[in-house]
Amino acid sequence: MIKKIFIMTKEITLKDRLIMSELTDINNTNEVVNVGCGGGRLDYHLGKMGYNVISTDYQDHAGWVKDFFLKEMEDWSDILNYHGNCNIFDLTTFPIQSSDVVVCSEVLEHIVDYKTAFKNLLKLTKNKLIITIPRERSFNVPGPAPRGHCNYWSDIGLGSYTDIKEFINMAGPYNTKIQIGMTKKKDYGNGQRVYMITVDKNNNNKSEDKIYNISDEQMKWEV
Repeated sequence: MIKKIFIMTKEITLKDRLIMSELTDINNTNEVVNVGCGGGRLDYHLGKMGYNVISTDYQDHAGWVKDFFLKEMEDWSDILNYHGNCNIFDLTTFPIQSSDVVVCSEVLEHIVDYKTAFKNLLKLTKNKLIITIPRERSFNVPGPAPRGHCNYWSDIGLGSYTDIKEFINMAGPYNTKIQIGMTKKKDYGNGQRVYMITVDKNNNNKSEDKIYNISDEQMKWEV
């Protein structure tokens, strides 16, 4: 019998760099809560940079979640401040009730009631909320939620897609910025993209009705 060897990497991705680009002032950031941390790769890198990261997920890595994410996390689980069974629909299940920065990456596309989840993410956030979700059907995972994707957004507004600018309205009156980026450089040619939505509660400027595509810039980044 050949034993299957599961190898995950701690290598940083373009999407990690994209999220980190919004964390520019570590001196004013005491805590980062990652909602839906998965295998904790981003948390690992943020911790190396000196951030106090609280890693959370919606269940205590049971079933298929355990099979996938614990194998990804096993090499650095001892250095993560991990909390399972954190339900975004019940903020009392989180270890803290508010955080300077909240990150929620590749989660809302899996949640049927994503609007309520988004409102609760805002409640959990003191200063800055950073969200990433796939653009249209990039990185689509078939099947029912929560394992599969049930929500799809577009900046073109065609067909069954929801307009990505709805997040500007849902985040009001807070300043909201939307960017289009990549997870890895091979996405450049195949057209797969992610949205990054940044809500800044300390920015009183009106949100721009513009979406910034930074894919060309990302191709110059080192990973």
